[in-house]
Amino acid sequence: MRSSSRSQMPAISERLDGILLQQWKLISARHYLTFLILPEGGAEHGGVCLEMCESEFDKAIFNCEPLKTMHSSPSTFCGEEFKNINMSSKRELEKFKINKKRRASCLQNCRPGCLKLHYNYKIKEEQLQFPEVHRAGLSQIDIYYRNSEINSMHHDPLYGSGAMFSHIGGLLGYWLGISMFSLLDIIKKLFGKAIILWRRFKEYKSQKTSNYEDLV
Repeated sequence: MRSSSRSQMPAISERLDGILLQQWKLISARHYLTFLILPEGGAEHGGVCLEMCESEFDKAIFNCEPLKTMHSSPSTFCGEEFKNINMSSKRELEKFKINKKRRASCLQNCRPGCLKLHYNYKIKEEQLQFPEVHRAGLSQIDIYYRNSEINSMHHDPLYGSGAMFSHIGGLLGYWLGISMFSLLDIIKKLFGKAIILWRRFKEYKSQKTSNYEDLV
């Protein structure tokens, strides 16, 4: 590359870093608010929740954050103070145990991470505007974010694997119970109707016999 192109690269890189940092601050703030509002369910994404639990633990123990995939500001990076932590003292050891329990409790509330990530993308091939500037065989990949929004989707089944079969069995039992009661009710009505007809037949027969005896 020419010297002019080289001088532009740090400015472009710094600008891209600033844009990504602003986007990441918005994303981190959104997940952190969700984490505070819904502590029983953890953050929306399992990986973010794990990062937050580890971040709170590191801040409590080291007063800074070691290298992670999620940072709201470079000022939270651990520097020389990270090496000066004395873990051999009784006070620091007790502090470590307490925060370790808090971290374990926090991690238990995190939702499972995504099993599959999918990105919609398009590949567009263009001819270089200045072929004499670039060397032959050089490939340049530019990635543009359409927006910084993250759609988090999750499915909460109404019944689990065991509860579903239990519910189906309960419905079948309920249906069979109603069917049995209905069947017994029908049999009772038929049996009662048969008894009424039998009594009427006996009354008619006895009345006919008495009338015959009166005539004789």
